[in-house]
Amino acid sequence: MTADTTVVLYGKAPNGVIRVYLVLKILGVKDVRSLNGGLPAWKEVGGEVEKNANTPRPESEFGETSTNNDFLISRATEMAERLKQGNIKLVSIRAWDENTGKTSGYDYIPKAGEPKGAIFGFSGENANNMDDYLDPDGTLRNPQEIYNLWAGQGIKADDTIAMFCGTGWRNTIPWFMTELTGRANTYFYDGGWNDWQMTENLPVDINKDKTTKPDAKNDWK
Repeated sequence: MTADTTVVLYGKAPNGVIRVYLVLKILGVKDVRSLNGGLPAWKEVGGEVEKNANTPRPESEFGETSTNNDFLISRATEMAERLKQGNIKLVSIRAWDENTGKTSGYDYIPKAGEPKGAIFGFSGENANNMDDYLDPDGTLRNPQEIYNLWAGQGIKADDTIAMFCGTGWRNTIPWFMTELTGRANTYFYDGGWNDWQMTENLPVDINKDKTTKPDAKNDWK
């Protein structure tokens, strides 16, 4: 693979696939794509499959890259500073029980809660699920449906937002949607809740009494 190789990614779950998409874009691969619906969608349209292992040929040079990683926020301290400035909204791509502080979502993350001020941005039933963002056939929902859901949460089209999840996998899907649609002023907070809860003295919200989850299938038309 070089910086000029066209790469088409597919897999069983889109969040893992799009995480690889994000990494390749950060590394400077110019043309990266994702097969919507993965292998099931390929088979559905009669695409051929094989059982042979294909060994890639190594390249001598990666080539020139054209990267723009200004969208990436890596550390909790940087995210907290941007929130303090008051010109960005932090959007939680986590399950409702994670958002309300009933669970951290992962057995290796000791603390439950959310960064103070985070807005619930939908995901799925648990840390392994992104059904709020998927159609029944496993393909991605129309991004406008998601944007309508966000509008119901107080996230406007011209807001500057940073999306996060527990460890930096689930938020790849909404980030990818903003890439597809050219939505400006969108950041990816890679450290997520795990990074935030490990950083001392950062404000946390825990609201276990918040019991009514917004309807993810209501697109707020």
